[in-house]
Amino acid sequence: MWIAGGWASWGAGRLSARWGQGLRDPPRQGQYHICVGVHLELPEDLFSALRRSPDEFVQEMRLAAAIHWYQRGQVSQEKAAQIAGLDRTDFLAALAREGVNVFSVDPQDLKRELERG
Repeated sequence: MWIAGGWASWGAGRLSARWGQGLRDPPRQGQYHICVGVHLELPEDLFSALRRSPDEFVQEMRLAAAIHWYQRGQVSQEKAAQIAGLDRTDFLAALAREGVNVFSVDPQDLKRELERG
């Protein structure tokens, strides 16, 4: 199966996925992208239990990981969108659907900004 930026295959109860370069951006001159393979062994009945195809499952996992890392502040919105295989606008829409705050504001920072005028 094809996933944005790479591929995944399903067989014998194993799901393999690969993705590499920026999903929407071609490499810049002099830049090289390394592809990383991910291999998961999952029970074969998982997809029927979740009512998901392997393609849908991979996309949902990518989005869940992107949201998780974004919420923890480990990746930017742009990088999270890339991980999820979405453009930034679609990633922001996915955050809204999941009830995730798009902008996190530290109360102390907000207070300082308000005091500055």
